[in-house]
Amino acid sequence: MILGYLHVGAPEHGVRRYGMLLAQTARAHLEADVQEAELTFSGTAQDTDRIEAALASLSGADVLHVQYEPAVWGGSAAVQNVAHFGRHVQQPYVVTVHDARGGYGVAARLRRLWAARNAAQSSRKAAGTATKNTSGGYAGAAPWTAVYASMRRAWQFWQLERSNAQATRQVMHGAAAALVCTAPEQQRLAPVSGTTPLAVIPHFVEARALPNATAARAALGLQDAEPVVTVLGFIHRQKGHDRVLQAFPHLPNTAQVLFVGAPSDPEGRFAAELRAEAKALGVADRMRITGYVDESTLNRYLAATDVAVCPFREAAASGSLSTWIAAGRPLVVSDLPLFAPYQAAAPEAVTMVEAADDGAAWASAICAQHAEAPTAALRNLQARLALPTTIQRHMRWYTRAASAS
Repeated sequence: MILGYLHVGAPEHGVRRYGMLLAQTARAHLEADVQEAELTFSGTAQDTDRIEAALASLSGADVLHVQYEPAVWGGSAAVQNVAHFGRHVQQPYVVTVHDARGGYGVAARLRRLWAARNAAQSSRKAAGTATKNTSGGYAGAAPWTAVYASMRRAWQFWQLERSNAQATRQVMHGAAAALVCTAPEQQRLAPVSGTTPLAVIPHFVEARALPNATAARAALGLQDAEPVVTVLGFIHRQKGHDRVLQAFPHLPNTAQVLFVGAPSDPEGRFAAELRAEAKALGVADRMRITGYVDESTLNRYLAATDVAVCPFREAAASGSLSTWIAAGRPLVVSDLPLFAPYQAAAPEAVTMVEAADDGAAWASAICAQHAEAPTAALRNLQARLALPTTIQRHMRWYTRAASAS
């Protein structure tokens, strides 16, 4: 069998990296030939030519594996890009759907819009950067200017969510099988999957060779920090970075908080709010936002970390969670369905915080994990979710898709 892997998006994006690691493992561990093609979107009419060229380079494959997430498929243009892909793909394909939303109907989109609005206001108030004025807007803006800006953002959010929902349905309905990484994602997508089989294959854990922790701290200027607490991934409001800042007053004076990743929005609004909040708390010198880091630098930050934190407000799957398991670092996480299976499998290594907006609760969990060394539990998770094991589960769906064609 010849397997074709279509790698979509920017090279540094986690979704693209996910597919590339699967292809690399398939080449090493499956009795199959592997073909790969890359596809990035520019937001211009040339993107249709890029889709056709990528598919042409995979024309010899018996089955394709495609990673789907709205942002890497062009954001607001994802629905057009997916439709063009569907018209030109010749083989059966398996799609892994990432970032499955909490429902794709009108009511669900309204709930997300309201939640996004509330989260934005809460974090701004916590940072002291937003004071309500009599117009219902925020200080520093004329009343109608603030109202108009709010309505414009809401309309843009609504249109993007509508496009995302349509594109997700299209890419799933054309697939021989759809895969997700967690049971919550499967539940979210089941109502819109149509007749396409929908299965869960947990996010793999790759093998990582980390540098010496002491050397990594010295290289990063963290030799005097204790503990080093890290949140990994794009800096986005739903990731809950501000919750970790609220824990600062309850952590030792030597604690250092690292946000390893780049802002998800070009303007960096949320990152700016985090810096303002850290300054207000008097801990700006003990909070670091790294921006995007390359693989070797990432490994240094992983090695330097004492406690990994996933303080997410909403998530159905998490690549950063798997990275932390690979790094063998104890975890403190939000009380979300995503984390429940991991906490059940390795309760010593994964601590769940129920009081999500209580800084003292986060600090207590961080300090407790710092005092422990749950290496055995983490090694068990690493073995269960290793890439060679995961690719065999994918192979069953590749074979099924090829046979059905």
